[in-house]
Amino acid sequence: MRIKLPITLLFFLGLWLVACEPEQAAGPDPTLDPDPPVEDPVTTGEPTDLIYLLQIMGEDPCGDPLKLDLIAADTALAGGIRVVNSDEYLFVNYLTNDGWQLERTRLYAGPCADVPLTGAGEPAINQFPYQ
Repeated sequence: MRIKLPITLLFFLGLWLVACEPEQAAGPDPTLDPDPPVEDPVTTGEPTDLIYLLQIMGEDPCGDPLKLDLIAADTALAGGIRVVNSDEYLFVNYLTNDGWQLERTRLYAGPCADVPLTGAGEPAINQFPYQ
């Protein structure tokens, strides 16, 4: 019994190693742009990933992407927000600086006149529709 168990384990280990081969790529996806953005938008802070997403959806971006600061605890610059839209879609991309991690976000997207405000006239972020 002692000899059979290690031999059996070696057999299954060998079978597993032979059966595990890297997957072969099926070829390029004809629906995607053959020249996707090369830069990583998370490290460059550029919204190229959002524009590419719109393009593969068959949408054209409306205007230039919007770049805003991501503020934490009312004053700390924690990263940036990149916004791009088409006639039908709105994409918001949160990018954090080194050392920052998102636990919660609050987002209002709409006319400035409709932003929920506190009695003091400050944005009432707890009333933002996207949390």
